[in-house]
Amino acid sequence: MFLYSIIINLIAAIIAYFIMKYATIQNLKIPNIVEYFSIYGLTSISLILIYIKGFYNNALLLEMLITFIYILYYLRSIDSSRKKYHERFRSMILSFGYTRSSYFESFLSKKIINKILESFFYGVGIHFLFNVLLMDFHDELNILTIIIPTIFFFISSLMKTLKTGKLYKVVK
Repeated sequence: MFLYSIIINLIAAIIAYFIMKYATIQNLKIPNIVEYFSIYGLTSISLILIYIKGFYNNALLLEMLITFIYILYYLRSIDSSRKKYHERFRSMILSFGYTRSSYFESFLSKKIINKILESFFYGVGIHFLFNVLLMDFHDELNILTIIIPTIFFFISSLMKTLKTGKLYKVVK
C-alpha cells in the first residue's frame, strides 16, 4: 500500500513538473482553478474519492481521477513557488542572454524540485493514510464521518484561496 502511494504521487509529480516546464518555456499561465488544490483541497477531495473507491475493488477510473487530483495539487504548489521566483528574477536573468529553456533548467528547476519534494512527502503521507484508514475501516465508517471533515477541509481551501479580506463578503 505504501509503495502504491509512492507510485501514484511520483507519477503525478513528474507529470506536473513537465507541465510546469512547458508552461514556463512557452510563457503560458496556469488556470486559476488550480488555486483550489492546496493541501486543504487535496485532503478534502482525496478523502471523498478514496472513500468512494472503497466500494469498488478495481476502480481504474477513480484511480485516474485521484492521480489527476494529485497532478493539480502538485501544479498548484509548484506554481506558487514559481510565481515568487519567476516574477522577481525572470526579466533580469533573461536580459543576461539566457533563453527561457536555459533559464528554466539553470535557475527555476531547482526551486521547483525543492517544492515538489516538500509536496511529495505530504502527498504520499495523506494518500497512504487515507488508503489504510478507509480500506481497513470502510464498513465501520458512517458517511457523516467522511462528509463533515471534507466540508471543513473544503471551507479551509476556500478561505485560503479567497483573500482574508474578502471572506466576510462570502459569508454575508
